[in-house]
Amino acid sequence: MEERPVISICCMCGMCCRNIHYWKKNLPLMREIIDDESIDFPYKDINGVCEMLVDNKCSIYETRPIVCNAEEMFKLLHNAIGLEVSDFLQYQEISCRKNQLGIRKIDNNADI
Repeated sequence: MEERPVISICCMCGMCCRNIHYWKKNLPLMREIIDDESIDFPYKDINGVCEMLVDNKCSIYETRPIVCNAEEMFKLLHNAIGLEVSDFLQYQEISCRKNQLGIRKIDNNADI
């Protein structure tokens, strides 16, 4: 494991929390890779938006699910499949871009 902390590429835009149906579909795959019951998203999504998003901020940030915590997700993936920091950040960047595109399509009333 690389001896440096995971640095998230998050720009704190809240898009991943406003477009949770995009990444919720990946939860079954994550559960296959990571044998951990904590990989879950227990909150409702209202029109694709996490119910815990308040004023564009996570209202439960300190106790958010592991799937919402980049540092903890990296640790689980590293332990399960040996994922390296650089690969995790690359995946995170791609996911973020897809989320941004999804939000733009929704905002423009286009079909996803």
